[in-house]
Amino acid sequence: MGYKAIAESIRSQIKCGEFDLNMRIPSERVLAEQFQVQRLTVRRALELLENEGLILRRGNQGTVVVSAPSERPHTAVLLGNARSDAGQAILSGFESRIHPESKRRVAAIDRILPDKHGALSLPTLDWLTQERIGAYALMPEWTQDNSGLKRHQNALSIVLLDRRVLGFESDFVGFDNKEGGRIAARHLIGLGHRKIAFAGVAFQETVIDRLAGVQEVLEAAGLPLLWPWMLLRFGLEHVPLSVLQAMLELPDRPTAVVCANDINAMKLATALQRLGLCIPEDMALVGFGGESTETCDALGLTTARLPYFDMGHAACDRILTRQTLDSKEEFTQTILPVSLVVRSSCGSLAISTHSVSTTASISTLFRQR
Repeated sequence: MGYKAIAESIRSQIKCGEFDLNMRIPSERVLAEQFQVQRLTVRRALELLENEGLILRRGNQGTVVVSAPSERPHTAVLLGNARSDAGQAILSGFESRIHPESKRRVAAIDRILPDKHGALSLPTLDWLTQERIGAYALMPEWTQDNSGLKRHQNALSIVLLDRRVLGFESDFVGFDNKEGGRIAARHLIGLGHRKIAFAGVAFQETVIDRLAGVQEVLEAAGLPLLWPWMLLRFGLEHVPLSVLQAMLELPDRPTAVVCANDINAMKLATALQRLGLCIPEDMALVGFGGESTETCDALGLTTARLPYFDMGHAACDRILTRQTLDSKEEFTQTILPVSLVVRSSCGSLAISTHSVSTTASISTLFRQR
């Protein structure tokens, strides 16, 4: 890489706010390691930027930015509930990517409510412009309309989180949900379970992938997925206890259930206990999410942990990269790994052979009859 290319990279970082006014930029040694060039090449790049009036080299005090745009485009995270544990983790990850001395602001917009079709009502482009928001990350609903997104994309950068929107192309950051389903199923099989069911709303892309991962592992092991339990995909609040009781009396009653999310797992645990069953002795449970560590610890819930903090960090990194580089760059798909946090609800506190992390917690709730 030549000194002009290095100068252009630093110039772009100053332009987009990575290096703000009066901020000290990395030393020649650090920059040489970053760009994998000799320090002399970096020195020529800094001399070029100094001649342009962008930076000032102050000897032992380092190099600082002395000329930068007075206003930076802000970024926003659009969530249906930014106050949830997952929402807060995403925001924290997002903010961790913004340099603490930068004048950029991260706006958490959680006042957008679902419309009559269940999709989030996006802020108007005029409002976004007024608030100087030049990019946002959106966690869409599965019914999200793409027309508003396409209008926004003509004026600013958009990163979708967790799930895609049909007919809309953009940068995307999601979780490896299918592998999460595989890990959960392998762990249960490793504990000796041969009758495994899946419970959850199998309409969203995320849950479809989790179900596919579970089913793939069961089929490879020559085991069936207990489909009668898919009745629960419509939501446990819509399944009367009498129906659940009848399902428990079927010949192929499962000994373990992988739930689409932690909320489903907790609801199922409560319903089973009302019917006199004990967890994990009578039925093992695995959830998905793990965003509320304290709650999962208290309940002893084994869960496929989704790294929401990393999602926010990766989304912000993508936005900054796109604003720094050519906006016509191809869209990227970032898929984050999922890990299994093993607690008492699956009947074992041992570490499985599938790269699971372990948190030992005994649940008094799950052991009550």
